[in-house]
Amino acid sequence: MGLTVDVLEFTTWSEFSTRLEALRPNRLFRGQKDAEWGLCTSLERYTPASLSSKDVEAAIVAEFEKRVDLHVAGRNSADILELLARMQHWGAPTRLLDFTASPYIAAYFAVEEAARNDSPCAVWIVDELACRKSAGEMLRPEGSPYDPVLFSWMVGSEPDYFRNTLWKKSTQCVIPVTPRRNSDRMSLQQGVFLFPGDPSATFEDNLAANHMQPFAIKKYVLKGEYRRALEHLRTMNITRETLFPGLEGLAQSLRYLPLAESREEWRIRQIRESLTDPGASGKEE
Repeated sequence: MGLTVDVLEFTTWSEFSTRLEALRPNRLFRGQKDAEWGLCTSLERYTPASLSSKDVEAAIVAEFEKRVDLHVAGRNSADILELLARMQHWGAPTRLLDFTASPYIAAYFAVEEAARNDSPCAVWIVDELACRKSAGEMLRPEGSPYDPVLFSWMVGSEPDYFRNTLWKKSTQCVIPVTPRRNSDRMSLQQGVFLFPGDPSATFEDNLAANHMQPFAIKKYVLKGEYRRALEHLRTMNITRETLFPGLEGLAQSLRYLPLAESREEWRIRQIRESLTDPGASGKEE
């Protein structure tokens, strides 16, 4: 059974952002610069077709765990989720997939490259409560006193529950997880990971196994006004410089400096809009 996705397309940033905002709360968002891309983890992308993702993951985790203490002090060696989060942070292949609680942060990651390439981008949306409930129903043991949503919170944040319920098994499902110790980058980006329980299956097959109700998974596609979107997000203080701490963010933000809508372009657009809509003059963005 394939993944059922509710897809909507928009040609204006105003309608796109308004519809995203209306989805909150209890939704998780992921921005992707190419609207044609599906949901795929870095472990999937870096695993050769001739090898098993589970075997590749085991080898990568073992190698990282053997060396990480040379660079990081005070690590909890029993917390495999914290280890995976560190691996994800520094670019190692993992089965974690980055999402955010903010529709605007997701939109930024979608439009920043779309503005350069002038090509459709997308924001994926997952109903967090529906995802937790369905995963919790599959994962909790028979006779558990915890309801499915509460059990999923425990599995997704407590090291022992995560290791014994998810990591040591291969249950096809997807569950939101957050390590007990967040990185500064993850905090700034309001980050949440989605974790597929079975590494031998694709992320989308794991998500389809949750059997959530229709419209629990959406994809909003933006086809145009990318520079306008970037400028609007910049006025909301959403840029590379604010999402990535330190010099890393400052340096990366300069890649997109030429793509922002200039004040002159903004004013011309305001005049044009006021001519087509007399009530639009004086509106603020």
